[in-house]
Amino acid sequence: MRAIALAALLCFAGPVFADDDFAIEDRQALRAEIRAYLLENPEILREAMAALEAKEALAQVSADKRAISANASALFDDGFSYV
Repeated sequence: MRAIALAALLCFAGPVFADDDFAIEDRQALRAEIRAYLLENPEILREAMAALEAKEALAQVSADKRAISANASALFDDGFSYV
């Protein structure tokens, strides 16, 4: 859960930092805190990468299924193959 929370924080940190109400000192403190946390817990980066790879693999499977469905007649009913 921490890896997901940290990944979400990192993904949405840009819009937070763009807020004019967010003081420069607060931005620097947050960045320092994130950096320190990642340095103390580097395995979180590996967990985040594994989660990203799993998500990308699921997306690829979905894209493959769509491609097969879209080309099912050409793949399975070519008129020449013995079934």
